[in-house]
Amino acid sequence: MEQLFQRIFDELAFLRANMATKDDVAALKDDIRALESRVSHIEQTMATKDDIISIEQRMATKDDIASIEQRMATKDDIAAMDKRIEQIEQTMATKDDIISIEQRMATKDDIASIEQRMATKDDIAAMDKRIEQIEQTMATKDDIISIEQRMATKDDIASIEQRMATKDDIVAMDKRIEQIEQTMATKDDIISIEQRMATKDDIISIEQRMATKDDIISIEQRMATKDDIISIEQRMATKDDIISIEQRMATKDDIASIEQRMATKEDVALVPAIREMVGQLMERMTVVELHVQEIPMIKQQIEQLSQQMQEGFEKLDHQETVLQALSLRSIQQANDIHYLKTNAISTKS
Repeated sequence: MEQLFQRIFDELAFLRANMATKDDVAALKDDIRALESRVSHIEQTMATKDDIISIEQRMATKDDIASIEQRMATKDDIAAMDKRIEQIEQTMATKDDIISIEQRMATKDDIASIEQRMATKDDIAAMDKRIEQIEQTMATKDDIISIEQRMATKDDIASIEQRMATKDDIVAMDKRIEQIEQTMATKDDIISIEQRMATKDDIISIEQRMATKDDIISIEQRMATKDDIISIEQRMATKDDIISIEQRMATKDDIASIEQRMATKEDVALVPAIREMVGQLMERMTVVELHVQEIPMIKQQIEQLSQQMQEGFEKLDHQETVLQALSLRSIQQANDIHYLKTNAISTKS
């Protein structure tokens, strides 16, 4: 019996020294929440592909500029046309000129000379066609205003630069993720913990090997003769043995402390999944400028991870209940031993 208790206490001490605590799991959960907050902030502040597409649709492209340049009249064209019009105005005959000519016309030679020097209707018609063509092809003020309204301004470009993530932001994010990677437990650490932790089968084995109340009752029923008492006294532990056992036994406070700090195998089993999720998140964030649409998927995965952690904590609560039951049985066993010893002493007396 003493060896059994010794093994139980050694296993409890080993669990206390090596198992992951709730603080470790809580710290890991805080890291995940902080990472989720950062991703939400990035998702809220970063420009999406739809924003870029909208900007591209509203911004003038090089082809648009080239097309405008080909179709728009330049200042040189306007200046040349202005000179030609001035020349036309200077050389064209006005009504006053015609009246003056009519007043001064006299001979056929003068008429012939005037006809040679005056602009004809054909000349006017040709000039009119050219003016109409100029009017049709020239850009008006309304066209210029419309182009200004549709073209992106320097303020629009500055606003885009302020709202878009820069390479420095990505570098800072990469450094913070590297720090998380350095401080997180690896799969090898988790495997080592799993190898050193007691399994449910170990707990069941301990329960099967521990003495129950029925065993104690059976012993009491079989205690009758002096020879049995003498034999029991020879085989029973002395007061010093009981004191030694009581000193080495875990108290209620020790059991409560272990229950508060212990994490179950299910909780530890979640750590590789958490690390894998964070690794996937880091890979996605390195190409966040090209794959912004993956941020909702990352957020969904983080929510799934949080749900898995919540399920792990529920399983931890169940394990705590099992440990409380084990603690209660240990206390009952100690009481039964004390009761058995008291009866043995009374019988001996």
